[in-house]
Amino acid sequence: MEKTRFINLIDQLSTAATLNEWEAVYDRESDNFCWQKPKLSQNVRLVKVSHDISLFLTPAKKVEGLFVEYLKDNFTKHNIEYKGMTGYFDKKVADNQYTISRKTKDLERYFDKFAETLKADIYRDAIKEKKCVSDLDFTISTAFAN
Repeated sequence: MEKTRFINLIDQLSTAATLNEWEAVYDRESDNFCWQKPKLSQNVRLVKVSHDISLFLTPAKKVEGLFVEYLKDNFTKHNIEYKGMTGYFDKKVADNQYTISRKTKDLERYFDKFAETLKADIYRDAIKEKKCVSDLDFTISTAFAN
């Protein structure tokens, strides 16, 4: 059975992050988290795929990053294994934005697991809303229709 476009996108989050050297940035004031390519493509769009998770997609439907709304106040409350995640963000890059100064193999594995948890959350939210994979495919296929 052939995988749908959405499943391919979600299955490759961790690989895309590693290969494209995505940068993780956490905004302490807004509690938003971005994990994305250092320089996003010109026509990239932010496409909401669950309650708190959006993907940065190109017109060719390639994922260049992801966005989690309310990382500490929502995501980590539902995924307690990430409760201390915001503590890794120790290097200030802008007003309230922080990145991780020391990258290690353990941290890389941590983010691999994090990507898997995000995938599970996306599917869990879809099930709660009685959506199926074809609905998620439709969401990404129409993201550039306008």
